[in-house]
Amino acid sequence: MAFGKGLKIAPRNIALKNENRRYQVDVVYPQIEGSKSRGVLRLNRRIKELVTKQYQWPLIPPTKEDLRLYEKWPGVFNSVSLDYEVVLATGDLLSIYFDVYSYGIGAAHSVQQSFTVNFDLSSETPLQLTGLFKPNSKYLQFISDYCFRELSKDHQYAVSDPMFKDELAPKLKNYESWNITKEGLRFNFDACRIDGCAAGKDEVKITFDALKEKLKPKSPIESIGRTT
Repeated sequence: MAFGKGLKIAPRNIALKNENRRYQVDVVYPQIEGSKSRGVLRLNRRIKELVTKQYQWPLIPPTKEDLRLYEKWPGVFNSVSLDYEVVLATGDLLSIYFDVYSYGIGAAHSVQQSFTVNFDLSSETPLQLTGLFKPNSKYLQFISDYCFRELSKDHQYAVSDPMFKDELAPKLKNYESWNITKEGLRFNFDACRIDGCAAGKDEVKITFDALKEKLKPKSPIESIGRTT
């Protein structure tokens, strides 16, 4: 995938399997090619570090007790599957969503988790959610209220659950998985977080128009908002 000024996103694959230790890892992650600048090299290292962290646990040698337990589930592996989505790639901004599924032998089902990387290519620095908004704008409260309202439409039976309210409360940790799109900001909610695991994962998109009063002037995403 080519973008920006001679840059390209190239996939890297990791496939690991060990029958005796009972693990299987299938990972695809991106690396940026076409630049040897310090910022881009740091970004590539950071992506690799974040990805590597996700699949280290199955590689830990099992104990004898673990192996005895595994005998109850022949042909089943501790596994990690990871893939990514390039949500936005321009000459100035890069926003990537990582989707991870992990399964431990004996568990009822796999666990889905996500993380994101948002990067300002102009300044070659990572983007933080707090850096996009005006001070004292109460942006987290706005995002929380917006997401609560939107997700309540499809999760009516979960609205009264304290977990639903707590996971959507105006706390920064609740909105760590976010992406920049051409239309606005997308907030990702992993499966099992706000409702039963069978409900799957969710996302809420908030347009730049809805956010414009709270966005910091001359923020890295301001130019996208002006063109939508």
